[in-house]
Amino acid sequence: DPAFITGGGMVRAAGSISVPLGDRFGLQADGMGTWTSNNGLIYAGALHAFTRDPSRYLAGVTAGFVVSKQATLAAIGGEGELYLDQFSLEGWAGVAGLNYVDPKVADKAGFFAIGDAAYYATPDLRFAVGGSYLLGDLSVHASTEYLFHGLGMPLSVTGDARLHNNGSATFTVGLKGYFGGNDD
Repeated sequence: DPAFITGGGMVRAAGSISVPLGDRFGLQADGMGTWTSNNGLIYAGALHAFTRDPSRYLAGVTAGFVVSKQATLAAIGGEGELYLDQFSLEGWAGVAGLNYVDPKVADKAGFFAIGDAAYYATPDLRFAVGGSYLLGDLSVHASTEYLFHGLGMPLSVTGDARLHNNGSATFTVGLKGYFGGNDD
């Protein structure tokens, strides 16, 4: 591992598929696999059912899970997004449960909330700040995404910096590709 990475390296692949159900409704399925040098394979998934007006809002329900060799996390709650010209307010809140494999470690259940405020400096450049609370873990983050053009398909570069209440920090950089559209 490079010297600037503490706690080990990580490789992640993720994908989503959205299916419209008429003019205003849709379903989205998300999947992710992560390999870390410390914890091995971690996988996750989520299912969203929503209604949306792309110029004004999104409202729906989302359920998801994360499975690692130490524990399984499951969550369900309402999600919403409000689009205000170049600004977006985004959130997901509900209940979550964390079931540890080790019977000596107490399982957890309770409230969670995740929220972001985003600003689109241009239609292709997004900046966001936000925070999350999940079963005692509080974090804040700043992120960005830039969409490239002229590559034949939509492709963007992303970055995120996150600080947790226990003092740990996470920094990620990635690429996103979008299938089923062009980069206009």
